[in-house]
Amino acid sequence: MTGTTSRPRKVVHLTSVHPRYDTRIFVKMCRSLTELGFDTHLVVADGLGDEINNDVTVHDVGKPQGSRFSKMLRGPKSVYRTAKSLNADIYHFHDPELMPAGLLLKLTGAKVIYDVHEDLPRQIYRKHWIPKPLRFLISVIAKLAESITASLVDHVITVTPSIAKRFSNTLVTEIRNYPVLKEFNNSEASHVRDKITYIGGISEDRGIAQMIQAFSGTDLTFTLAGKFQPETLMDQSAQLPGWSNVDFIGWQDREQIAQLLAQSCLGLVLLQPTGDYEDAYPVKMFEYMASGVAVLASDFPLWANIIESTNAGVCVDPTDPDLIRETLNKLLSDPKSLERIGQNGRKAVMTKYNWDKESEKLASVYHYLLGNKT
Repeated sequence: MTGTTSRPRKVVHLTSVHPRYDTRIFVKMCRSLTELGFDTHLVVADGLGDEINNDVTVHDVGKPQGSRFSKMLRGPKSVYRTAKSLNADIYHFHDPELMPAGLLLKLTGAKVIYDVHEDLPRQIYRKHWIPKPLRFLISVIAKLAESITASLVDHVITVTPSIAKRFSNTLVTEIRNYPVLKEFNNSEASHVRDKITYIGGISEDRGIAQMIQAFSGTDLTFTLAGKFQPETLMDQSAQLPGWSNVDFIGWQDREQIAQLLAQSCLGLVLLQPTGDYEDAYPVKMFEYMASGVAVLASDFPLWANIIESTNAGVCVDPTDPDLIRETLNKLLSDPKSLERIGQNGRKAVMTKYNWDKESEKLASVYHYLLGNKT
């Protein structure tokens, strides 16, 4: 790649908790690097076995067994061992649990990248399995650990400006989770009036209760695609007024999501104000836009700036089911306007909010680390 060797440079992505086909890790980053000519590998811990998919070699270290804390120790250890055996030029890890592994891999002489997906110190306050009295202390420790790790690895990649600011004293690049344009080819779109959709993880802090209750007393159908986190939340949700309006279709693969959104007229992204969601860029919001689907989103300033500047939807208080219901009815009362709003979002993604532009940043980071300073 750089003229110093004839062999493709080997790069290895590491995760001990993400699924092997994670959108950011596999679909976007690994595939993009393969297209750039890198010998791309991905180390996972899911127990589904090794494979080669889209020219990405996947190494499975097996699903760790035992308690939560046991898994947090065993998974990263196994991932590290396999990654080290691959003797890569660049290691790119995606989980805070892998910080020790990343630092050990740095000792091999390879370049190491820490990809920070979430604002970990703030996210810890939402970890229900961590006792409340311990969350502050663990948050402080996590912040310190990330600071030390960032100062020792070769590069930090983040997803939002607020996270990037935390690592301003090191080499940091912001690479956002915008959609892959070819995944959302709109040539066969047939948006169905009144088809309202949510895709992604389903949890309390993502607003599942507020969304369900917003459909109470209406004749609307709410298509819900994803996994309940935890699974017991589904039983609780089924007791809420509005559940009879829900069409729960479970987890969907990338192709199924694209087909679902091609039929939808309105997509919901009503994450609750938790302290860190307000500064996040939700992938689903941009996937709705890429599909020509109008967006009903939380009224966080960061999101509102995007939605309002592109006229791609409407922002609303995500904690108020009555206001959500009122806004839904208002949007659906004017189908032509709703279609126009959806097309505004698609145009914005086609010109600005897409992975094609972000992948150029990823390529620049890799070439820079390998000595191609241009």
